[in-house]
Amino acid sequence: MNSYTNFSYVPTGAGLHPEHKIINDRFKLNFTVAIRPRNTLYDHYFGMVSHGKSGSFCGVDEGTQMFKELIARYDFSTEAGAIGFAEELLDHMCRDYRDPKKPAAVIGKQMKGTQQVESGVISLVRRFC
Repeated sequence: MNSYTNFSYVPTGAGLHPEHKIINDRFKLNFTVAIRPRNTLYDHYFGMVSHGKSGSFCGVDEGTQMFKELIARYDFSTEAGAIGFAEELLDHMCRDYRDPKKPAAVIGKQMKGTQQVESGVISLVRRFC
């Protein structure tokens, strides 16, 4: 996750240096930069994982809501947040969170088609932000 430490925000904040009195004093500009998951994360994930088979994300409405809540819990602008999301996503694939007892779930039974589970999960983790 070294990419998190390699970002440079100089172009965004360059106009806010003290020598730019008009911008700083008159307009009071402030920039906030955040890393968020791509808008395609949902489509990519449910392109691999079925709403109609089994597991935590079974059911279109219920599965979508659970996935959105999972994304909302994490700050993708930090390494810990990105890793936390990936770990909890995998946990939701391994256990069925629709049941309060969270029984074991078989990842392969949740996948669409004959896609290999390992490559699907790795691909998802690489694309989620």
